[in-house]
Amino acid sequence: MYDSPIAHDWLCISPSLDGNRSVRIIDIPEYSKHHFLSIITQKPEEFTYIIPFIVSSNQLADFSTSIPSMLGLHLASIGDNWEIYLNGTLLRREIHLDTSGFITTHCNYRDLLISFPPSLLRTGSNYLLFHIIGDPANPMVGLNSSSPYRIANLDLLRLTTKTTFETTLSIIYIFMGLYIFLINLSKTFTFMRTFGLFSLILGIYFLCRSSILYQWISNSELLFKIEISSLFLILPTTIFFLSGFLPPEKVRQRINIGLYILYGLFTLLGLIFPPAFGHDLVNLWGIISIFTSLYILGYILLWHFFITLQKELNRAS
Repeated sequence: MYDSPIAHDWLCISPSLDGNRSVRIIDIPEYSKHHFLSIITQKPEEFTYIIPFIVSSNQLADFSTSIPSMLGLHLASIGDNWEIYLNGTLLRREIHLDTSGFITTHCNYRDLLISFPPSLLRTGSNYLLFHIIGDPANPMVGLNSSSPYRIANLDLLRLTTKTTFETTLSIIYIFMGLYIFLINLSKTFTFMRTFGLFSLILGIYFLCRSSILYQWISNSELLFKIEISSLFLILPTTIFFLSGFLPPEKVRQRINIGLYILYGLFTLLGLIFPPAFGHDLVNLWGIISIFTSLYILGYILLWHFFITLQKELNRAS
């Protein structure tokens, strides 16, 4: 399809020193239209990545004689709409556009595994081509994780990318949390309801990060909104749970209410606005959560623990 991926009209991006690199459109100044906390959705544009790699004759012989001989392409993540070619042969296509050129089904996928026969490889130079369509302001458009991107035996890749245990654990968290929440709904044990809610939220968050869900829910935008919403609710639920064990205190209650409002606003905005805005919220959450965690650890846990311990020691003496 292309004589050389290194031509004058191509932008060449060198590999990183450790071999890991994400190539998002927003990281390429010539094409990025990303503005922090912008709610404007840009019309999708088309981008093409070509990744050259070398296959030796010995490697090709090993691939061809292995049983089973099917190979796999493992992508850490790719989005938004895309199609992938290996040496000119289509491996997979996920392009869903309406007549106006806007995306109808978003396909920002993690841990994507695509099988192909070794016959598609050739000795010497080989090319992977990624034709990507997406909003140039969206941080998830492109190859948006740093690693791993690899070609290997299909069975080996299936073992390394298998998420059955994590998915099962997430489902257990969800059902356990839902059960604890419901059986304590009419009781006075507020901390038990809160613990059940925390388990439910945590299970939903980890389940939404599992690649197995793409088999049932193909639209990744819905999963992303649920994922970040559950993420924003983890810390305020933790605060509410731990505060239930402490005596009432006006200063702490005011701080808690302020944090509940803040994280509640994050959750609402993450559900309403487009993924690009939600991604910026996650970055902002990452900074605020540091101070929130220090508040939980330093003030709610350690400070009140030592105060309670001192009171008990004074009482004993």
